[in-house]
Amino acid sequence: MTHTTDERRAELWVNTPADSGYELLVDHLDRLEAAGTIDDYVVYHWGHDLDVSSDRLRSAEDQLARERIAAFKQWAQENDCTVAGLGERVTAGVGRMGPEYTAEHLPPVLLAEYVGDDLEQVTPCSGGAEHVVERLETLGSTDDATLADSPPSTATTTEPDTATGSDPALTRPSRWTRLVRRLR
Repeated sequence: MTHTTDERRAELWVNTPADSGYELLVDHLDRLEAAGTIDDYVVYHWGHDLDVSSDRLRSAEDQLARERIAAFKQWAQENDCTVAGLGERVTAGVGRMGPEYTAEHLPPVLLAEYVGDDLEQVTPCSGGAEHVVERLETLGSTDDATLADSPPSTATTTEPDTATGSDPALTRPSRWTRLVRRLR
């Protein structure tokens, strides 16, 4: 998916969507979107770990998670930091749990920020905010001019698209349909 060059968006990755603690993070994201600090966000659910023992994927969501993990690791390497909670490998599926496989632990909560298609920030990391809540609060208290000196974000129109005849307000996913996209 290609995004406009100045579109600011966020991905919130959680491994326990039933935990009510993540709702605070979603509320922060709602406020940031309403204020125009970010143009869009999505919340994904990933498990506590991801099978990395083979190239065989269980689903398209596994592929997305693997791609994002690789991007988060690359970002950390380029920015001389580490992404807390990402990377520890364990043997899973021992005993009655099925055949053994190698899994990589995933952080309980991770925030990825993008400008267009470029990954700009991953939280938590050793080189910046160590907690997602702190990062969201920082974004909320920062005006657009100081957010990486990026150009202003594109406006979202509610006028029907005359080329396709569709109404963006009807095609934009509701909060609940984009709130948690379950991976696995």
